[in-house]
Amino acid sequence: VGGGPQKSRVFKGFFNESMTPTLAKEHGMKVARMIDVDCDLHVSTAQALDWLFHHRLARRGTLISYDDWFNVPLGNGESLAHEEIAAKYKVKFQYLPHHECVHFRRLVWFRVLSVGGERAESGITASLKALTG
Repeated sequence: VGGGPQKSRVFKGFFNESMTPTLAKEHGMKVARMIDVDCDLHVSTAQALDWLFHHRLARRGTLISYDDWFNVPLGNGESLAHEEIAAKYKVKFQYLPHHECVHFRRLVWFRVLSVGGERAESGITASLKALTG
């Protein structure tokens, strides 16, 4: 990640056990500039995103990438968790055209445009739906 332990930390454990209500405060976490969702499953993706948005670590400008978006049908897995979080926190997302990562797995990128607005927008565009099949 760069910068060593002053800029990033790793916490061991399942999300529902390690991402405690006091974790962000205890470790002085700042707003995330970029979140790499590499959770594989709907439940773990939902837990991680919920914790990040609940603790206001994901805000306007935060970039979020998903690495397993295309591994299951749209409306399942990471895409379902993404839609649920958008609705719960009234997040407006902007889809950013997909990129190829170094291992040739397609990543799906979103930018958080706002949180807590009048309505949610998942940012899932027709072109992304077409890619998902």
